[in-house]
Amino acid sequence: MQENQPSRTSIYAAIFRALHQTVDEDPKILADWIASRLIDVSSGDYQVRLAECEQPRARVARSNIVLRGRYAEDCLGEAIARGVRQFLVLGAGLETFAYRQPPWASALQIFEADHPATQAWKKEKLAMAGIIPPPNLTLSRFRPTQIVTTLRRIGFSRVEHFTPEQARQRYFIERGDGLAGLDGGQVTQLMRAIV
Repeated sequence: MQENQPSRTSIYAAIFRALHQTVDEDPKILADWIASRLIDVSSGDYQVRLAECEQPRARVARSNIVLRGRYAEDCLGEAIARGVRQFLVLGAGLETFAYRQPPWASALQIFEADHPATQAWKKEKLAMAGIIPPPNLTLSRFRPTQIVTTLRRIGFSRVEHFTPEQARQRYFIERGDGLAGLDGGQVTQLMRAIV
């Protein structure tokens, strides 16, 4: 992850999700109609992935991205049925769930936290595509060493303020570069603040 550049991991993940919509057969594992609107299909990165898309290595990489996304969303749906009310995507990159959320997620409070350059880049891409953030989404830039402070500031609730039942009302996923740059102690501190 370069300091003033968007995450390459997030770009590649979005490219793989977009390619899944166009080159893979129906039914789609993950229906993500927004990913292709956030990437530049004339870019070298996209063209290389398109040219390689039928190679076994590329198919495996693409499948990994879309399967992880689908699994996380299926688990989120089950968690909402059990009472989860907050959803944090750490290292959100070009994650699109909040923008294509199904009706069952409308009561969910969604938080996306990412490195400043990636978050700014995503906001620009969304604006260029005419995609408006939903009202239940909070976007936040963070630096790895400030994530706990950032989570408190944006309203992602802390466990010690909850009963055990209330603490189970939160769901968390990490995408791509969300933990990049953290040492073991910082990861422990983050996990204590989240779960």
